[in-house]
Amino acid sequence: MKLRKATLGVAHKTLPCGTMLDFSFHGKSITVPVIDRGPYGPGISYDLTIQAARRLGFVDTGRGAVGVLRSSTKLTQLSAAQLPGAIPAAS
Repeated sequence: MKLRKATLGVAHKTLPCGTMLDFSFHGKSITVPVIDRGPYGPGISYDLTIQAARRLGFVDTGRGAVGVLRSSTKLTQLSAAQLPGAIPAAS
């Protein structure tokens, strides 16, 4: 999958791709799928795409303490091309 600015998702080191996570920050919330591996910086547990960070309202700060829960929603029937904002990578 090729990411673009409109892609909604998050990177996590160990959760399976497709796992849905609920994030909250200052009264805003969003549910996004794990779409990548990472982050690898010190002290960082999740790496939201730019669009997900914008929707939560902390893109200008670069980092934020967010609330996160595994969602009851399961992403089992969607292909990578159906993820929010994703476009398939060229073969």
